[in-house]
Parts: sequence; C-alpha cells; structure tokens
Amino acid sequence: MGKVTPPILNYETMGQRDRVLVIAAGPSTNEAIRKAKKWMDDRTRVIVTNYRFPIKANYTFFVKTKIFKQQHQKVDGKLVIASPLIKVGKYAKMKSKRWLMKRLRIFRCQKAPRVWNVDKITIDDNCIVRHDIASSGFGALLLATYSRPKHLMLLGFDGPTIDDTDKRKRKFVLDHFTGKTQTRPLDDLHKRIAIQYKKYLRDKIMPFLSQSGIENIYLCKEDRFRGINKKDLEVTVI
Repeated sequence: MGKVTPPILNYETMGQRDRVLVIAAGPSTNEAIRKAKKWMDDRTRVIVTNYRFPIKANYTFFVKTKIFKQQHQKVDGKLVIASPLIKVGKYAKMKSKRWLMKRLRIFRCQKAPRVWNVDKITIDDNCIVRHDIASSGFGALLLATYSRPKHLMLLGFDGPTIDDTDKRKRKFVLDHFTGKTQTRPLDDLHKRIAIQYKKYLRDKIMPFLSQSGIENIYLCKEDRFRGINKKDLEVTVI
C-alpha cells in the first residue's frame, strides 16, 4: 500500500450551500438545539467540533491531536483536521487505518503568528489560513465560509466562566455540553487567553464572516458567546 494523502478542503471541493450550522461544545448547545433543528432545512450543512452532537454532522473539525485520538471513531461525517497542528503521516502509512484516511480532510493553516497578533483574517488562493487558528471552534467558523453560505447559525460558543466561590482560589471554568467541566487555576495565562480569544472572535472573526458574502448570521440567546454583547454584532438573535 502506497502513501495515502487526504484531500485538501477548498471552495471547490466543499461546494456551495445556502445554510450552514456550526456547533461548538459549550453547554448552550443542549439548551438551544431545538432552535437549530427548526432553523435547518434538508440541505443544511452541519459542521461540529470534536464530538458527536444531537444533530448528525457532515464534518467534524479537530485541532488537538489528543482529542482526535480519543474521538475520531465516535463522531459523524468527514473528519477535518487542521494541518500542520495535527500530523497525519502515521495514519497514512498504517494499513489498518485505511478506512480512517477515507474520512479525513485537511484544513490548511500555519502555526504562527498567534491569533491575537493577527491584524486581519486572510485565506489565500491555496486555501491556507496564514496564522494559528487557535481552537476547533474558530477553525470550524473559517471552514464554514468555504461553503459560501447565505445563512450561518452559530451554536455552543459559550467560552469560559470564572468560579468565585473561593475568593482565594478563583477558578477558570470551561463547561461542556456533555456535562463535563474543566477547571484550572485562574492564573495570568488563562486570564490573558480568555480576553484575547474574546477579542479575536468579536473583532476579527465576526467581521470576516460578515464580509464573506453571508447575508444573515444567527445566534441563540442562550449562547454566552464568550461574554460578547450580541447587540454590538450584526447578527439575528433567536
């Protein structure tokens, strides 16, 4: 068996869809999933991040190798991995993984510079995002533009919260739609990342989506959306 190279996603291979739904793993997914199902039509393309969701996915987007290894056999649709953040060489060379290679699709990005050092989002003619996309949720939103949708719904982009129960040991908390909760000490690193990711979503990704030919962007009121005031965005809240 020779080396197998997964197909690279671009505007042509994705094909146009009027409606695209992007789902991240925040807890509001459970609260608002009924709205998403009502919003969808029979041609809606569904892009999700990392896990199997209550709606069948066409594409599942991965950035972290650890999560990919844990979840790739459990999720729906084509498996989109961000290269070079995830290496696929070993999967291409293993005969037992041939079935997996048929499901893999490559989303091309670079490791640097980091998102908070980027003045604007650009995707070049070779469909390469010229910076580190930072998270599966952000990557899935950029991938959504490859479908050239007229209508885009975002679900489950809640982001972290702060646990102030113990004032001496404040915690950085990331809740999950499955009920899982991740907690870390509220150190300077996580404070900085939370602020930078929020600004990146508000100031870079949302304008990029609006300028990509998308006529309507929909958010559910249940979604915390990383604490961004939805009134400041050009979106429809349902």
